[in-house]
Amino acid sequence: MQFTAKKQNLIGELTLIQGIVEKRSTRPILSNVLLESAEKGVSMYSTDLEVGLNLFFEADVVDGGSITAPAKKLADIVRLLPEGADVSVQVLENNYLQITSGKIEYKLAGAPKADFPSLPRFDFGEGIEIPSQMFKELIARTVYAITTEETRYALNGAQLMLDGSVIRMVTTDAHRLALAEFPFESSSAQALEILIPRKTVVELRTLLSDRLDSVLFGSTDNHIFFRIGDRVLDSRVLEGQFPNYEKVLPSGNDKRIILDRAAFADAIGRVALLSHETSRAVRLAFSPGSLVVSSSNPEMGEAKEEMEAEYSGPELAIGFNSRYLLDFITAASSEQIILEIGDVASAGLMSPGGEIEGVHKYVIMPMRI
Repeated sequence: MQFTAKKQNLIGELTLIQGIVEKRSTRPILSNVLLESAEKGVSMYSTDLEVGLNLFFEADVVDGGSITAPAKKLADIVRLLPEGADVSVQVLENNYLQITSGKIEYKLAGAPKADFPSLPRFDFGEGIEIPSQMFKELIARTVYAITTEETRYALNGAQLMLDGSVIRMVTTDAHRLALAEFPFESSSAQALEILIPRKTVVELRTLLSDRLDSVLFGSTDNHIFFRIGDRVLDSRVLEGQFPNYEKVLPSGNDKRIILDRAAFADAIGRVALLSHETSRAVRLAFSPGSLVVSSSNPEMGEAKEEMEAEYSGPELAIGFNSRYLLDFITAASSEQIILEIGDVASAGLMSPGGEIEGVHKYVIMPMRI
């Protein structure tokens, strides 16, 4: 195998690969990237056996073939080459890669393709086309609520649902739940409910571009596939029973508060500086036309800030995790935030104020204060 490519073409794809490469695997080959000659260039594939990414970069291919090389070290080498340089790669005996650029030369130990896991395939002629911006917004509105606790396996991802008229994504960590949906006429004859692993969702967020019109999505029994331009992301389906989100959505929250989004975020950020480092709890005390945000930490002190609120109900005080509040406020694409509360012991329901495209709801459990 021998090819020459521009540094900028090669380093862009190598950088994206780094999010996939397994860094702590007992199988060293999973820290490698597969390079394989293709029409008008070279394809590149990396996997950790759960998530895989297939990329392509333009290159002048002299001899076809394949090789695997350490992904991080290869990226480090290419990154340090002069800007605008041509990079030549040739496979030598014993699976060594000779990498040259001008008077610079490296020899990097690789491994044959036969040692690398096989690439899963999907016929995207049977795929479902989803508008790229819609899919990007589904992720932005929900990704922050995916649990990071590996032991809560079924919660360690996002539930994607298509029922023929709506596309919906739901995430939860058992302390809060985020839901986003858009009207969407699916080309699939069957309703779909698929759990997408957290790592896959994060990589999708990185790959989705405003320049792309759509994403092609497809699934097999245990794999899901996304074609994003020339790139294909594959992933194992997350197994387990996702909670029934409809039972979590509160229906009796009769106290409605409307807040300025930017002012609310600023107040929480300032007051949370003196909240307890573990709980991050802040107290929201509502009275007609007013909200007082406060925090107290016996070891550090206390803080409070008063701001205007569109509220006409009885006085009420409730505690929430400040980071959980800010996660939603940051993701909400609106000038106002609506908070609906039943009582101090019940979950709060948050949503963007004003008109937005689609639906964005957020359930947040209260904290004792």
